[in-house]
Formats: sequence, C-alpha cells, structure tokens
Amino acid sequence: MSNLDLDFDNKHGIVNSKTARHSLISARFKQSFAYYVLRYRLPSHLAEIKNSLIDKLDTLVSQYGEESRGDFKKVIYKIGQLKIRMENNGIFHQFSGTEPDKDLWNNFLLNLEEGQNTFFGTCFLYSECYVFRRLISYLENTKTLKKFDYYALKKERALINFSTTIEVMLFGIRAVQASDDVLRFLLRLNLWGNQCDISADTTKYKVKKKGPFEHLREYEKNIIIDSSNSIINCFKSADHSKPVLVDFISDNTGYELVVDFMLANYLLETKLADKIRFHLKAVPWFVTDATATDFYWTLDQLKKQTGRCTQEYAKLWLQYLSDGKFEVAETEYFWTSPYEFYRMRDVRPDLYRQLAQAYMIIIKGDCNYRKLIGDFLWDASEPFITCIRGFQPANICSLRIVKTEIICGLSPEKNEVLTKIDKDWRLGGEYGTIQFIEKNYCSCPESSE
Repeated sequence: MSNLDLDFDNKHGIVNSKTARHSLISARFKQSFAYYVLRYRLPSHLAEIKNSLIDKLDTLVSQYGEESRGDFKKVIYKIGQLKIRMENNGIFHQFSGTEPDKDLWNNFLLNLEEGQNTFFGTCFLYSECYVFRRLISYLENTKTLKKFDYYALKKERALINFSTTIEVMLFGIRAVQASDDVLRFLLRLNLWGNQCDISADTTKYKVKKKGPFEHLREYEKNIIIDSSNSIINCFKSADHSKPVLVDFISDNTGYELVVDFMLANYLLETKLADKIRFHLKAVPWFVTDATATDFYWTLDQLKKQTGRCTQEYAKLWLQYLSDGKFEVAETEYFWTSPYEFYRMRDVRPDLYRQLAQAYMIIIKGDCNYRKLIGDFLWDASEPFITCIRGFQPANICSLRIVKTEIICGLSPEKNEVLTKIDKDWRLGGEYGTIQFIEKNYCSCPESSE
C-alpha cells in the first residue's frame, strides 16, 4: 500500500475489511468492489471524459457553434472539480440549476445521515448515481450543450460493431414456431445481451467471436439461478380478457436493446402479450444505458443496415411503434435517481401505479438489479421475495449478468462452489441469473391485511 493510500484511508475512516453482512455496500470498506471503483475506476473515467473533450474541443465547437466553446470549457472545469471532490471524499452538493429532477435529488441528499453524505461514506449505488447525474447536470446548465451526450459515439459503436451478429440472430429466428423452448432461448439471449456493456469495444465479448448461438450453448452452465419455467408458465397463464401489457425496464442500448426488441417481438407475435412498453433513462446514464433518443436512433439505424433480415425487422418494429404495440413510456427521472425500487411507492406513486398496469415487468441488467434489491449485502441464499422488500406492482422477471457483489436467491451449495473456483466470481460478468416473483406471492404464512 502506498503512503498516499494509507493517508487517504486513515483520514477518511476507511476500514480494511469486506463489507459487513446485512449492511449497505460502501467504499468505506477497503476490500469491497465499491472502494476500487470510487478510488480508481470512476476518477479514471472522469479524467477520460475531460481529456477527450479537451482533445476534441475544436471539432466539437465546429459542430455546436463557436458559442459552445465557453460552455465546453466550463463543463471541462466542472468535471475536473468533481474528480477532485471524489478523490478527497468530499460532500455531495445540492443541485441548484435547471435540472428537472433537482427536488427529487435534493430531498434524497438532505435525508442522508451525517457522515453518509460523502462519496466514500455513503452507499456505493448512491455515489455512482450522483457522479453520473452530476455529469449530465453540467450540460443541462449550459446554453448550447443541453443535448450533448458524452457517450454518443460509444453507444453508436455498440450497435454498429454488432451488425453482423444481429443479422445472424434475426435470420436464425425468423421462421421459428412458438414453443416453450423458443421463449426459453430468447430469455437466455436477452440475459446474455447484458454482457455487452462490459466489452462492447473489445474482442473480449464472446458473442462476436463465436456467434450468438454458440455463445449461448457455452454459457448455459453459467446461469446460476434459472426461473425460466416459472416465467414461461406465467406468460401462458395470462388473462387475455383484457390487454396483456409487458413493461421492459431497459438497460443498455446497442446490441442489448436489439435483443430486447427480439424478445418483445416474440411475445407480440405469439400473442403472449398485446403491448410492450419500454422504460428508458431520462438522461445519458452509466455510459451505455438507453435513452429515448438511443431507442429511436437504434430503430432508424437498423432500417439502414445492409442485412435483409435486419431491415425487415426494423420496419416491423417501427410499425409496432406506429400501431402502439411498442410504446416508449413518458420520461421518468426515478430511473436516474438514487432511490431503490422498494421506495417507489412513496417517492413516485404515479410510476408505481403505472407499473401495476402491467402483467409482467422485465427488469434488465446489473444496475437495475442493484436498485431492485438494494446495494445491500444480503446473504446469497436469502429469498428474492425478501430482498425486493415489497416491490410487487406486477409479476417480475429479472434478467441480470452478475457484475457486483450483491445477489440473492442462490443455493448455499452453489455459492460455495463458485467461491472456491474464484473468490471474485461476482464481479466478472461471467454468470447470469433469471429470477421471477409472482405478483401475489408472499413469503409469510398468512397475509397481514
């Protein structure tokens, strides 16, 4: 350990241990993934954005106009200041500009207990959300850069680099007959699409090297919780006397968003669902998360691809959008807030009631999973129903690649085996979970109502 690290740890009360059982994940614990991310990864990420803006300043000004030069310089300065505050475990500042969700955020920040309103003192999820929300607030409070997206090129590449893979997938499923096995396959395809944000710009992402179908066969053994049968039976049991609505709480754009479309398409074609509603991020978020802008850009880009199947499906999905079978939900800042889902009923009751219209909610990705069960060190074997803490507006399907420390619903034996193989198995994005909770399911012996 360097003297700088030792001085930092001593100054800010960093404990040289793992996160304590049944406590919030926090960078206060040095042996946690949170410490690594906030101490090294996120500062490096901020430096990368800042340096990229500096290097491309003249090019960006040519696109956004000379008036934007001053705005870019202000943003560059503020990113640098945010990095310094994080590196010094500074306190969270209130939002005081034109951010549409500043009251939502400020109320949250004001209610943090003393000592928990700093980057390393509070929950890991809260700190990460704060950093990404701050980054966008700098743009929102300029005159010329309100629609600028730090991550636009990365997100566009995340789709274009997979154009061949997408064509292969669409060609492969175009004539399949409806069956439980096909839906099971599409759930898996959708699950592993969540790997994409780890390495969309590298050769590490195995879908590109081996092809999507071989990739699924290879990774079948890495699905460590699999409630596919329950999910399939739930879809088949839907009451079709009224329209069956499925909500996607989306995660990444690019390849993952396309496999979302594919699963949604199957549900509509087989009449397991009558309408699909996509909940997207209100602002650019966690680098590659999908916004409404990304959603529409993706469909337009797919329509322009050379692959025949890709073009045909893009036209079909655009028609679904026109017909109301696909719908983009209204902009909702809860998805880019620090609040866990169990608090939604109190913080955003209208959103909770909207989700209650759905028959099934498909919750995508690791960050959404963290908000679903909280950035909380549950025992790995604790029941899913316990960890969602009452968030049951509808049937819930969670599709998640494990990239952070939290998990629940895993058998003790499986956890022990995985830990023996690799003590850091939860961080590598090599394992996936397909979890399900029925709307009316309760773990208690009898209802308290």
